[in-house]
Amino acid sequence: GHVVVETNHDGDFLASHVDGPSMLVTTDDGDINVLGSVNSDVSQFYTRNGHIHVKHLNNQSYMLVRESGNILVSVDEGFITAVVKTGTINVSIDQLTADSTLQVEDGEIILKVYKKRNFRINAIAQHINISPLIA
Repeated sequence: GHVVVETNHDGDFLASHVDGPSMLVTTDDGDINVLGSVNSDVSQFYTRNGHIHVKHLNNQSYMLVRESGNILVSVDEGFITAVVKTGTINVSIDQLTADSTLQVEDGEIILKVYKKRNFRINAIAQHINISPLIA
């Protein structure tokens, strides 16, 4: 089914694996960690101050750190929109299925792309480090 999780104050979210049509996780000052794969058709991860770490992301995903924190994610197959106000987005992408957007207002983007596809990655930050592994 649909997964909806909300934590208050400094409550963290930790999962090993997530399936289902949709997933929405919201924290205030807590971290979001998925140690295995997210296979939801649409996943959304939002925090005010905290880190978002997803080991194996599939399909369509939206991530937002409203104030301060980092995003560390590996996109196996799908596309992502990730926004951080202050911090770092560190993303490795195996296979894109649509255009993706990465934006950091104050911080950097570290991007690794392993397979070249006909999709666009819009990266906006003060510092952008793109891996030379694009094949």
